[in-house]
Amino acid sequence: MNREVRIAQRIYEDTLTRRVLAGLPEPPPAMVDEIYRWAKAQEGANDAAAARNSLGVIRENVEDWRRSLERKQREDPLGVVDSGEKAVEYLQRMLDFSQEALEETEEMLRRGLADAKLFPGVKIRKWRRTKRKFKANTTGWKYNKLLANADPTWLRMADNLIGVITVELTQGSLQGSAKAYWKTTTATLRIATGGDLKSVIKHELMHWAQAYMRLALKQESFGKPSRKIRTPEIKQGPTKELKRELKRRGIEPDEIHDLDDVEFYTELVDAVDEFKRKLSVTKVLEFFGSKRGFFDVFVGIQDPGKRTRAVSKFFQTLKKHAKGKWKKAVKELAKAVL
Repeated sequence: MNREVRIAQRIYEDTLTRRVLAGLPEPPPAMVDEIYRWAKAQEGANDAAAARNSLGVIRENVEDWRRSLERKQREDPLGVVDSGEKAVEYLQRMLDFSQEALEETEEMLRRGLADAKLFPGVKIRKWRRTKRKFKANTTGWKYNKLLANADPTWLRMADNLIGVITVELTQGSLQGSAKAYWKTTTATLRIATGGDLKSVIKHELMHWAQAYMRLALKQESFGKPSRKIRTPEIKQGPTKELKRELKRRGIEPDEIHDLDDVEFYTELVDAVDEFKRKLSVTKVLEFFGSKRGFFDVFVGIQDPGKRTRAVSKFFQTLKKHAKGKWKKAVKELAKAVL
């Protein structure tokens, strides 16, 4: 590729980046919603099955404690026998505890049955791992005009490679205690149960969107920040040599993820949610004086003092190691929340 072609390609990529990332990027909303409803329904089905299995035993416990309490009250109504009064108190306490457990389990069953209806065909059953295939659903996606103008050959390639994905839901943690991860080579999205399912799915489907659009548009730059602020030398899963070099530069292992170019916009979208969630806490505005006051501490413009919980780790890492990215992230977050 000669110099003129490389320059033209770079100009096109930078123009595409500006067009596509006008505002915060997003995965296909219909796809996020469909996968979330399935995952939530599966969690509900599992909870409902567990609750059903437990209800019989818990109900028997309630009846056993009730009978024991009634018997003790009949045998010693005034509590005159040694430790009789204490025995009544103990039996009453155990009965109350069992009744609370029964109410909680019945509520778990009701909630689980309701959640299981979020997605058709989900059966009430216990599972440790479950999976389903999903076809890419770009309905209502902000990038559909770009896809409409894509080269049909490259668009077909994107569809053939990752147009259908496998979503696996697992009880417990994944590798490295991760909540979820996307793997392009196998077109697989793995999710651990618990936590904020929708946020996790939204984050990982941004990585799917990056991979899909790079293939469909034949543009490696899709979903990355502008070239002048990238940190391409910092990638997840570094070699031993790179780890040593990063450590020499003062970059800790837990900071590498936030500095990876492919994570910039996914983490920025997460930061928007984090900001709104923290802002909703009672008395936050009173404590910081204003939304802007909280914003300045959150992104690292102002020293937090003892208010370290208000600081975003993502912004803290960027400010420390990638000032260009930090400035861009501050600007985009301000547009989204102020």
